[in-house]
Amino acid sequence: MALCLIDAKKLSSLAGMDTECTACSSAAEALGQIQARRWRLAVLALGTGEQYSCWPVLASLKREQPQCFTVVMSWTAAHSPACRLECYRQGARMVTTDANAVVQVAKTIENWRKEDGPFTCPACGMDGLSENALHQHFPLFHSTEPNIKPAKCPICSEIARPNMGVHIHNYHGPEEDREPTFPDFAAFVWVVCRLQVEDQYKYLLVNEPAGIARGEPRYWLPAGRLDAGESFVEAALRETEEEAGLHVRIEGVLRFMVQHGTPRIVLLASPVGDEQQVSASCVTKSVPDFESVGALWVSVAEMQAELREQDYRSPDPPELFPAIDSGELSGAPIDTEAFRQLEALVKSATQAQGGGAVDRAAEALAGPVMAALRREYPASMFR
Repeated sequence: MALCLIDAKKLSSLAGMDTECTACSSAAEALGQIQARRWRLAVLALGTGEQYSCWPVLASLKREQPQCFTVVMSWTAAHSPACRLECYRQGARMVTTDANAVVQVAKTIENWRKEDGPFTCPACGMDGLSENALHQHFPLFHSTEPNIKPAKCPICSEIARPNMGVHIHNYHGPEEDREPTFPDFAAFVWVVCRLQVEDQYKYLLVNEPAGIARGEPRYWLPAGRLDAGESFVEAALRETEEEAGLHVRIEGVLRFMVQHGTPRIVLLASPVGDEQQVSASCVTKSVPDFESVGALWVSVAEMQAELREQDYRSPDPPELFPAIDSGELSGAPIDTEAFRQLEALVKSATQAQGGGAVDRAAEALAGPVMAALRREYPASMFR
């Protein structure tokens, strides 16, 4: 089957695991079906040659049926960093090899229809959404698309800032699913996750949502801001699970970066699991959400051959990965007294409130804590 189109009625069947759909054997047949009726879900093979290419089908659905969720289901697309980006540019909302992920999306969309809410998505016009459904819908459908112009939120009628996706996520839907309030003291962690595959390493890249990556789902590391009372290691484990669906262990620290009293550190990690189960073809997350559009493993050679500078949200992966690959950069131990002092400081500081407490934490970081780190770790690790 090259192309599969699923309408609203048949979506219920798919969500119930009784997979009934309309199969198309060519791009022309699929384009004809698009003209014939409205579709809720389209699952497309990448295709080869003009007769079977998914590009015209994606373009037609993007232009004529923006409320259809489009999936490219392809091993090649899912594992080629350049091909993934091209799929998103052409109109795909998800790239995967996981049939269960497609079923998960089908069930989610079908549940929205059952709720029959009062709201309409300002980006694609899908109506009948409850507040909770719109909270789910926006990142699922629109994480691969540029931000819409400033507009009123359909729920609260406020101008959505800094953009519609962030506003809906942070202020609407279940409170437990919203972004937690940022601590007054800011600290950030980045994670370089590597996996040995035969005689080479592969590294984890995350597709950042377009809304925070200059209008396209560009690549970066699992990374984020520490929550209140969280250590760097705890935040690294959480961010990697949220953004890549992956459980990891921390192997060491790669860099310390402190600017204007704000610490950022880079940790080195590896996947947790049986070596037969964790492989370069097994990243569990491919369903887009507020945290990411998905993730994949790449070698340094693949990254250098396929990706351009503008394909990254920030240029850290093409700087860090080759340095680790060559041995120029390696993880230093975190089971040191200096690192424990740093972790204790940020756990305390991120729970503190008020400018005075933040200033005291920044002073401690710049003074005795940083001095202890510099005694313990090589000068080359500090930026």
